[in-house]
Amino acid sequence: MNIANFNGLNVVIDSRLELILALHVVQFAKSPELREELDFIECPPIPYIEELISLINSVEHESLTEFIMDFSEESIPINIALWLDEKFDLVENKIDYKYLNRYFGRTSLEVFAKLLKEFADAIKWSEFWKGHLHFYENLGRSFCDFPTDLNLIDLQEFYGVQAGSYNYLPSILMNGGFGVKDGEGKCYYVRGIQYDEKDGRFSYDASYLLECMFHEFSHPIVNPLIDKTIGKFQNLEKIQEEAISNGLPKTYSTDKRTILYEYLVRANAYILTLKYFPHAEISDWIITHGFLHLPSLIEFTLKERGKYGTYAEFFDKALIEFIDCGFSVEKRL
Repeated sequence: MNIANFNGLNVVIDSRLELILALHVVQFAKSPELREELDFIECPPIPYIEELISLINSVEHESLTEFIMDFSEESIPINIALWLDEKFDLVENKIDYKYLNRYFGRTSLEVFAKLLKEFADAIKWSEFWKGHLHFYENLGRSFCDFPTDLNLIDLQEFYGVQAGSYNYLPSILMNGGFGVKDGEGKCYYVRGIQYDEKDGRFSYDASYLLECMFHEFSHPIVNPLIDKTIGKFQNLEKIQEEAISNGLPKTYSTDKRTILYEYLVRANAYILTLKYFPHAEISDWIITHGFLHLPSLIEFTLKERGKYGTYAEFFDKALIEFIDCGFSVEKRL
């Protein structure tokens, strides 16, 4: 459901994502000991959550629960939701098959989608959704504190590429953020909004919300560049070991290339945010938890990016060597 449009940014509360996340919420409410496995899920103490739990539990859903607890990656439910239409049927040209083959397996996807569609019909999800439209509209508007002069052309000019569309999907059923690009070239910023029990309200920081948006819209551009050129990095293992020894969170340490993904998107997101929040600061926590060269990377990008036509050209001709030299302009040996 489209709530608003901010200079090209579509604000959407997504019914498919809401239902899939709700299945996770019910499982967590039933088994709080699964906090580690479901650490991206939120259960804010509001009446809506109790309504969701009651609705989900009104029909048997063990087979769906087995699927979601077997998901190997937190972004899987988000990707699946974006591959479905409003009737919960898979849309072939939206599916990212490279991602699918890596994390899921097509047969299982089709089975899961079929079970989800049947379940949505059984609990009369569309009726529940329509009955809560006012609630969803208020949620969407509450979490749209973007600058009035926001212009996504900034993103396109920085990278030298254009997306099919830019979409912002806030949800109170999760935490963290995810950047997804579907098979049609549409980019999605999926953002969890957390509940502050002390203040009794949902809260977020406007500059951080914007920086996270640029961060998530950057992943579908930056990650493929790194994947394509990973063989050109001669010191990747050393970079990863240095980051781990300096407090890199476990979630970023399992794949060597992940540290590069996060370094680059964090630097680029910060740079893009400066136009709207000139006094934005780099979090000390980020620097002291593995990303100790982030200030150097930002400085180098600010100085050198404009010398190249696209970010991909800058990455290939300057950034790879800079990173491989220990985030230094010294020539690689």
